[in-house]
Amino acid sequence: YQNDVTLHANGSATGAGLVNIVNGTGTLELSDTVAQVVDLWLTDSQLTLLDVSSTRTVTFAPGAVAQLTLNNPGDVAAGMRIGYIVSRADQHGNAVTFGATTVTLSSSSDGANKKFYDAGSGGSEITAIVVPNGSSSVGFWAYDEKAGDWFISAGAAGVPNASDPITVQP
Repeated sequence: YQNDVTLHANGSATGAGLVNIVNGTGTLELSDTVAQVVDLWLTDSQLTLLDVSSTRTVTFAPGAVAQLTLNNPGDVAAGMRIGYIVSRADQHGNAVTFGATTVTLSSSSDGANKKFYDAGSGGSEITAIVVPNGSSSVGFWAYDEKAGDWFISAGAAGVPNASDPITVQP
């Protein structure tokens, strides 16, 4: 069979269009930089009288972790904790929720009592936190007793560090 039909796709998927059918088979490559569910359907644009009633749904998933981001919670008084959220995304900015990512935490402060915690009060002192499977972000708390302008950073293996400027006020 040598006639053509048109493939349609919703969302931001690209590559749909006229399918050139050769010896009964036609292919098109679809791509999408947005993690989303895309509906595919055919139309008989070339008046082939073919039954083109079948539809399919394709799920485009996010890629591997390529970037981390930190929210900007503002400034904090010395001796107080401030909450941060670190998020992970693929190269296109899609939230990554599969697998676990260990994120190392650091501060540019030269204070002797700079610390990170896994809770807003109490909790445990930490140097890293894990973004767990099933989630794209996780919270942690920064603490410092030395006033100044510093940077809080979060990094993971093979991923550029995320950084947030913070002022620790007296």
